Amino acid sequence: MKKGKYLLLDLSNFVFRFVMKHGSADVLANEIQNNIESFASSLLCNRIIIFQDYKGSDFRKAMYPEYKGNRKDRKPSKFQDQIDAFFKKLPTITKMLNMYYPLIKFKGIEADDTMYYVSKLLGNCVILSTDADLLQLDCPQFAYTKGKYITLEDQGCDNVGMFIQAKAIAGDTSDNIKGLERVGLKTAVKYLNKYNCTTFTDLRDSIPKNSKSKIEQRILNGTEVVTRNLRLVDIGLVNDEIITEAQKEEIKRDINEFYD
Repeated sequence: MKKGKYLLLDLSNFVFRFVMKHGSADVLANEIQNNIESFASSLLCNRIIIFQDYKGSDFRKAMYPEYKGNRKDRKPSKFQDQIDAFFKKLPTITKMLNMYYPLIKFKGIEADDTMYYVSKLLGNCVILSTDADLLQLDCPQFAYTKGKYITLEDQGCDNVGMFIQAKAIAGDTSDNIKGLERVGLKTAVKYLNKYNCTTFTDLRDSIPKNSKSKIEQRILNGTEVVTRNLRLVDIGLVNDEIITEAQKEEIKRDINEFYD
């Protein structure tokens, strides 16, 4: 693969910019493409790869059936008919975009997982997404809704490792992952910093067993929950279990078809 600066686009996230737009699939595809090209230009990227979720995460649902289960219970939007109309056009829109860019998607694998693999494969990448989970990729990440780069510091974290450990402790309400009771991300970071720890295990071992703090007692008793959550939230930890060698080779071929 020839070197370049790659824009890795989280299409499943990005298309929500357009759900209220009217028009045929080809008109919408053209508008989305123009938008993508504009971001690529402004972010100084000369190559674009798009990624898409395809029927969720088999790996995480098998381990934790409640994963993202809360999304089924959301109340329909008052604009639901218009949203549904857009998503009926999305398969056609996606095919049209794939004429210009590599499209990476596999059934039962989330875009986060394939983006992680490709970011490590290619190196010089910028992520275009509002999803803070992708800060784990340790690449510059531009949030299109905010019009600026987002960082680990925005999450109160000094590094990727702390971010992952804090998420495993706190859980993730958007993905229906339960963490320790009444411990949010900021609180998890606070206690990691308090005891100068980089991992949950170090934190648990540093807290006095007779601590009077309810939060610290939850941490002391939270090994099972946090160990499970690490395999749910740490994209790098499980990447080789999720993406097969055959799929990795297919990804390389797809990128080479466009950019070799």
